[in-house]
Amino acid sequence: MEDKDGYRLDESAPKSIGRMRGYAMNFGVMVRSYAYMRRLGAEGTRRVAEHAVLNANYLRVKVGKHYFIPYDRICMHEFVATSKHQRDKGIHTIDIAKRLIDLGFHPPTVYFPLVVTEAIMIEPTETESKDALDRFAVAMEQIAKEAQAEPEAAGSADHHSRAPARRSESGEGARAPIQIVALGSRPRDARRRGARLSRVAEIPEIAERVLVEGSRGVAAAVVLLHRFPNGAARLQVHQ
Repeated sequence: MEDKDGYRLDESAPKSIGRMRGYAMNFGVMVRSYAYMRRLGAEGTRRVAEHAVLNANYLRVKVGKHYFIPYDRICMHEFVATSKHQRDKGIHTIDIAKRLIDLGFHPPTVYFPLVVTEAIMIEPTETESKDALDRFAVAMEQIAKEAQAEPEAAGSADHHSRAPARRSESGEGARAPIQIVALGSRPRDARRRGARLSRVAEIPEIAERVLVEGSRGVAAAVVLLHRFPNGAARLQVHQ
């Protein structure tokens, strides 16, 4: 509801079903999908589906000139490439994804599906123009050539990001994460929820932050502190 102070939630409707919670699943996503299909109509929905398939296969052929395509056949709306041809130079999928950031592209889904080693799942969707697809294909070609000619440069991307930390120590983070249990929380509850408490670090300011979050109804909270080579850190809260 909009009033003089802006927008607020109006919970005074006696006939409302109330707030949507987890049991309603992805209700908002389904509403958007339904509205999109209603807006397009039967003919429009078929047309955008055809465009999505066309875009994916167009890129599959373009990208396949420089990257290994494990399932190199007509695809639907997405396809999977890998860094198999670049690995002999020490370039992996994460390096390709980071380099794409340098070149102005949000990286596609990486390391999924899990059954494909070093997977890059590319899904251009129906909204991308041919110009956008061509620019992405050129960027992927550039990265493939850099991997052969300048593997050190390609393997250290991204170079232009303003983020305080560009790469995490993923191996160390998986083997020995620093985990902080908030004061007053119940670690056993966290264990039952799948959190693994390998070692606990006493960092008061972080524990205080988690405790504040815990006061909002969190029974137990475990924080994973991921350290980066440049000294920065990132928190991940498991509730």
